[in-house]
Amino acid sequence: MITKCTTCSKELSGRGKSNLCQRCRARVLMVDRWSPKIETDVVLKHLDSDVTAWLKNEVTKSKSSLSVMISSIIEDAYHEEFELCNGKL
Repeated sequence: MITKCTTCSKELSGRGKSNLCQRCRARVLMVDRWSPKIETDVVLKHLDSDVTAWLKNEVTKSKSSLSVMISSIIEDAYHEEFELCNGKL
């Protein structure tokens, strides 16, 4: 049974287990591989070099990703401001 690629509707050869053609599968793999690096580079270019060095050091010490570290910093700042606005601090 020949099915079609769910992205481009090209007929599949029947090889493989994916519902994507070879070209669409390659595109998905490329985006998955490079997307985190591109996002990291965009974030880091907006920071001073000393802040970037500190952030990279914190990520290394905590053995987490840059996105997790930035998310936790933002969440902490949000909760601190929320408590400050509600008079809890």
